[in-house]
Amino acid sequence: MSFLYKKKGNKDCLSSYRPLSICSHGYKIYAKMILNRIQKKILDEISETQFGFRPKYSCSDAIVCLESIFHTHHTYKLNLLTALLDFRKAYDLVYKEYIWYNLNKIGIGKSLILILKDLNINIKCIINPEYGSDITIYPSRGIRQGCPISPLLYNFNLEMAMRNAFMNNNMVFKYGVNITGSKVPNLCFADDTCLLANSWNDLSLMVDKFIRACQPMGMELNLNKCKIQMSKELSIQYEKDKHIPLNLTDMQISKEEEYLGKMVSITEKRCFLKQVRNRA
Repeated sequence: MSFLYKKKGNKDCLSSYRPLSICSHGYKIYAKMILNRIQKKILDEISETQFGFRPKYSCSDAIVCLESIFHTHHTYKLNLLTALLDFRKAYDLVYKEYIWYNLNKIGIGKSLILILKDLNINIKCIINPEYGSDITIYPSRGIRQGCPISPLLYNFNLEMAMRNAFMNNNMVFKYGVNITGSKVPNLCFADDTCLLANSWNDLSLMVDKFIRACQPMGMELNLNKCKIQMSKELSIQYEKDKHIPLNLTDMQISKEEEYLGKMVSITEKRCFLKQVRNRA
């Protein structure tokens, strides 16, 4: 059973709504049993830059890490660029076959993969219009909405895209900002992804590689909804020549942006106070 949830935007526009799927308690109990069997092995494969839907991690951890990176680069006047990415219908466009292939590569048993396949096939959506007969749709892509296992599978799929885009043959990240001697290319909370770079060329290359890595998995970016922030030094240069790489021209430039429910900014101090006043 699904219900339509109103997001931001025009209430008369269909894209302003998203379906919320509700599964039966019996299904959730069974899915939770399967989740307990595969969770540890999959979480071991997911990098520490992913904070979503994993034990002892929360969105506040991701916010603190991002603001710490902002503060360090601002204090020492280091170049920093961030790209807050927006995925188009994150769960609904994933190619399931790619997930099963990667689960097999990391050693998940064939019997468990078959169970996961059974949970994600024969999914149908019945639309009850106000006038006329019911409309039945059989989605060919996407993982099951409302299933306890789906967030873990999505995070795993996103992790595989990050590896293909940013890791070298030694399984070490080769792009991103330098933190205690290691490259950190991104911070994520599920599909809320923030790419980190020190130059326009690096960010352009990272976005291009990430888009290419996402294509075989069925994930797509809404480039016109992605936001770029830059440090003060890069901002001054940008105001002079207004030059950015061609593949980033569809993205919006902003000084402050909401990330995981909190306003964040590289250059603006205490920008969250505006958000607090608006909510008061």
